[in-house]
Amino acid sequence: MFTEIKAKHWLFDIDGTIAFDNQPVSTALTDALLELSADSDVIFATARPFRDVLQVLPTELRNNTISCTNGALLFKQHKVYAEQHLSKNTSIRLIHLLEDLDAPYILDCAQGFYLSRTSHPFFEYTQGSYKAPKISQQAALAQGINKIQVFDTQLIELLNRDAEQLRITIYPYAGVDFFDISPTGCCKSNLFQQLNIDPLNSIAFGNDSNDLHLIKQAQVGVCIGSHPQLNQAADLTLKQACPEQALINIIRERAFENL
Repeated sequence: MFTEIKAKHWLFDIDGTIAFDNQPVSTALTDALLELSADSDVIFATARPFRDVLQVLPTELRNNTISCTNGALLFKQHKVYAEQHLSKNTSIRLIHLLEDLDAPYILDCAQGFYLSRTSHPFFEYTQGSYKAPKISQQAALAQGINKIQVFDTQLIELLNRDAEQLRITIYPYAGVDFFDISPTGCCKSNLFQQLNIDPLNSIAFGNDSNDLHLIKQAQVGVCIGSHPQLNQAADLTLKQACPEQALINIIRERAFENL
């Protein structure tokens, strides 16, 4: 038995949901998303900064509304529509701490990025980003830092202890060696308010902990794969061997099978 999806707004996480293994969204899924965009509002919400979104999102979909860096940056038609950043004092404290501990990190801003003196293999990918200027630490502080990506997961517990005082949110991810530091209260579901979207007229798809608020607030929440928190919060979980094909079927049929 199938349940029809009547949602006007379709919200998609990117990594692990529509893009896999750091590869661009497939042609088949791109075609399905383009068909969906013809009569629905298709929005992408990701932890990636905008420059990295352009490495996996096909040209045809880049004019869609995109919430980046866990909700700290909202882009419409390639332009910043809304922005949230860490306070300068918090940014300085975090930078000093990370440098004292020789932790590799990236400062993400709306118009560029800074790479720490302690290097990491991921930096090669960052520097190959599409039209992304590398800036100085001073320029990043002046511009405002939207997210700090830290490549040492052993620091999560340390930073979580001071998260409330620093007014930060920590986002860990499954199966990777990094985590994100975002401004407090910053999450993907902020786009409901930013874009005046009725959550009761939306469906959201995600696969990791930073998608939890999005999944919870949408009328229909869909978890891609196995994630304990998301599985519990979602209305539907796609655990098939090929979740991409299951997702394409949902998009094309505007319905999902009751499980």
